[in-house]
Amino acid sequence: MTITGTIKGQGFNYKSFQGKVNAQETKDFLVIYKEGNYEKQVVLTAWNATITEMQNTVGEKTFSVEPTSREYKDKWYTSIKVWKVA
Repeated sequence: MTITGTIKGQGFNYKSFQGKVNAQETKDFLVIYKEGNYEKQVVLTAWNATITEMQNTVGEKTFSVEPTSREYKDKWYTSIKVWKVA
């Protein structure tokens, strides 16, 4: 799945933690995209090296993403992970 849009700002919610094998880091980015006649906003989560790609992105880009949902204590949480910036 892809989303074509522009990153607004330098990102937020940076997290660094120890994974099962090595250190991991995540950072959220607000992306503005157009659907029909309307602008929409979506928060995309970048992991590890993709964070640097997202921070160096200027102008409109296409983001390859993977939406996922998970349940925790009877509540559902959804995230959209970026795995490629083109």
